[in-house]
Amino acid sequence: MKMKGILLLSCLTFVFAQDLPRKIGQFETSNPAFTDFYENRQATRPQDRWNLLYSCFSGAPIPDYIRQVRGFGQYLGNVNNTVVQQLSDEVEWPREPGSIPFEVFGHEAIHAPDGFLVPGKDEGTVNIIDMRNNPPTTHQLIPRDWWFYHRVTWMDMNGDGRIDIVTARARREPNTGITISELIWLEHPASANPLLEEWDVNVLSEDVADTMHRALNLTVDGRTYQVIFTIGYFSGRVSVFWTTNPNGYWTNVNEVRSRTIDSDIQRGFSVELEDVNNDGKLDIIVPDNSVTNGSVLVYEIPNDFRVDPFPKHNLQSGFVPLRDDDDAGSPGTVNSFYPRANATGSKPYLMVSGDDDGKAYILTPRSQDPRDWSYDIHLLFESDEELFSPIVGKLSAVDADGDGFTEIILPEYWADIMHVYSYA
Repeated sequence: MKMKGILLLSCLTFVFAQDLPRKIGQFETSNPAFTDFYENRQATRPQDRWNLLYSCFSGAPIPDYIRQVRGFGQYLGNVNNTVVQQLSDEVEWPREPGSIPFEVFGHEAIHAPDGFLVPGKDEGTVNIIDMRNNPPTTHQLIPRDWWFYHRVTWMDMNGDGRIDIVTARARREPNTGITISELIWLEHPASANPLLEEWDVNVLSEDVADTMHRALNLTVDGRTYQVIFTIGYFSGRVSVFWTTNPNGYWTNVNEVRSRTIDSDIQRGFSVELEDVNNDGKLDIIVPDNSVTNGSVLVYEIPNDFRVDPFPKHNLQSGFVPLRDDDDAGSPGTVNSFYPRANATGSKPYLMVSGDDDGKAYILTPRSQDPRDWSYDIHLLFESDEELFSPIVGKLSAVDADGDGFTEIILPEYWADIMHVYSYA
């Protein structure tokens, strides 16, 4: 394990500069994995504006959790005393939780897709946590089955005014070991109590998208398209989907089109949208997870996404997991941020989870020239966990207390620690 770490350092060339935040503390929480911040609509103070949301899961036959820290900014002066609230223990290997737009249900709620290739936790669903109740209540929108789900996006797919769910799912066939996948949408029922109803499943495609996706509106020749970018962890593809329906509906699968952006990746871990080179146009960020040589990839979105090529840039490669087996990989998630919350008129920084390499990184732009895609890499964190092979989960960033400087949350999975950094 230690030799693997030395090999990684020889592949990645680190730059030491004043581009890293300082650590201000940590708090204990079991198996933190995917993190996110969402806005507290009831906040009256800047330090209460952002809630920290995260998932916790274990391969052991014990409950998994969705947890949150309400008004996270109030704890920055004494991180060790952070108060954690449990939202649900009715999830199984929960992936990426998130806040549901208020207009979907007219009240605060959390989505939590779950399930994975773990015995006893391989029957997934999409959970909704109703935050009106104390304690919050968990509802399953579809029955648990041999599918697992990673991310949820809210879109009106059929034009009925009710906001539906777009998600991807996958499963492994027990007899063949082959992983199959689907891009689907769940129809928001016309019911006074939609959380108590089963949502209908509509399949858009098979064996292309299996985990993460992002949606975006793009205009071509005067027409605006609702576009879904997807990655395949198992299929090894970056793809784009759209509908040719004149009203933008996705109800007729024969009107749904797709094309492969890139089939030359190893395992797409996630997908995000950001103007990486600050040219005024969004780009696609894809961490290419690998056992031997992972990369942070960026694709430019062309003028006509339907036919034009997507120029590809490799911002950094050489990521290697500590464990030398097919189930391990690096890097994990990649997300953009700005050290100064309001200083957004430049190229963003990128925070990178090393996933199974037990590290975290900050990528900083080498120049502000939009034609220059060079980024320098800085080592933010390296785990000293020795009992298990260390894992770093999904990092998140926000100006938690309203002072203008960004804070970063870093989950160290096996150590049961949430690390907190600040640029202040």
